[in-house]
Amino acid sequence: MTRTSALLIAALTAGVTGLGLTPAAPVPASDEPDACVEGYVWRLTSPDDHVCVPQAVQDQAAADNSQEEARRNPEGGPYGPATCLEGYVWREATPEDLVCVVPEVRTTTAQENAEAPNRWKATVRADGSNAYPFLYAAASYAITILPAGRGAEELSVLVVDAEGAATESGTGTTVANDQGTPSQRFEFQRWGGGAALSNAFQIVDGSQGGCLTVAEFGKGNGTKVVASSCKGDANQIWSLAGRRDGSWDLRVRHSGKCLTAHNPTLTAPSAGAYLEQWDCLGGKNQSWRVAPASTE
Repeated sequence: MTRTSALLIAALTAGVTGLGLTPAAPVPASDEPDACVEGYVWRLTSPDDHVCVPQAVQDQAAADNSQEEARRNPEGGPYGPATCLEGYVWREATPEDLVCVVPEVRTTTAQENAEAPNRWKATVRADGSNAYPFLYAAASYAITILPAGRGAEELSVLVVDAEGAATESGTGTTVANDQGTPSQRFEFQRWGGGAALSNAFQIVDGSQGGCLTVAEFGKGNGTKVVASSCKGDANQIWSLAGRRDGSWDLRVRHSGKCLTAHNPTLTAPSAGAYLEQWDCLGGKNQSWRVAPASTE
């Protein structure tokens, strides 16, 4: 990023509304990406369970946790020491949650999981149309953005590309025309191995299994986003924040900045633009959509 480009960005930031761009609605710095909307609290069946529920449900979860051992069959059973006494089933608030509860609680828990993105401040939408990638993180997704010069009648989009399925770690990422290749398809793996539903993901490319990573833990604007070995570090953890047009900001945990297709004018990028992090300014080059996609 040149000094001229940086100055241009500063000027455009002040006049972003004048350019006809939709300013981002950023999550306040004091909020977690999965902070709850008013009236809800984290469920906390485990410390990392950030599904938002009414206070009474959190109290019920704590009470059920306190009965974990008392509700197990002391003689074991078909599921070994995790086998529940008759009349109880696993809660399964998370994939590893084997606390024994009454069947009604298990049913309610599944419903709460389905509602999770509608109860986080960053992701709530009036129409509730945000199940992807929250409920189906292991599916294959294309991360798309509208290209420069796209006409209203055109259906083409650009997609994030881990640069030609490169074989070495640290490869820079770009936006490219959608060819359906594995390097253009990603899994949104829940941070912590799927231990809880939370607004936190490692974004893993389908070609070599590298994670979208802000290079060298850089916190400055313009630091490139590369594909590197997945380690679960904060510069590989991304959250989604909804925008007024239904698209997403993709925010990286360690800096709070947004995934950005390089374009100093903040307008839609062209094919080949490299990915970097930048302050979340609401530019069209930060406006992402996530949709299930094949790898054909």
